[in-house]
Amino acid sequence: MQQQEERHSSIGDHIRRLREQRASEDASFSLRQVAARCEVTPAYLSRVERNEVAPPGEETLVKLAGELGEDPDVLLAMAGKISADLRAIILAQIGRAHV
Repeated sequence: MQQQEERHSSIGDHIRRLREQRASEDASFSLRQVAARCEVTPAYLSRVERNEVAPPGEETLVKLAGELGEDPDVLLAMAGKISADLRAIILAQIGRAHV
C-alpha cells in the first residue's frame, strides 16, 4: 500500500510541476483551463495534483501528457498503467505463444 501511495504522489506532483512551469509563462495553463481542455473538472484535476485520488485513466493521462508536453508513456508508467496499444501487442504475443 505504501508503494502505491508513493506512485500516486509522484504522478500528482509531476503533473502539477509540469502545469505550473507552463503556467508561469502562459496563462492558458491555469488549472481550470488545462482541466477544460482535458475534459475533467478543475476540482478533479486539483485532487489528482494533490494526490487525493488515484491517477486518472489512460484517456485522461494521454490528454494531460499532450497538454503538458510530456510523453504519454511516462505518465502511464508513473500511474502504473500500460497503454491500450502496448496491451494489444502483449496479448497478441501471448496468443502466438499458445498456438
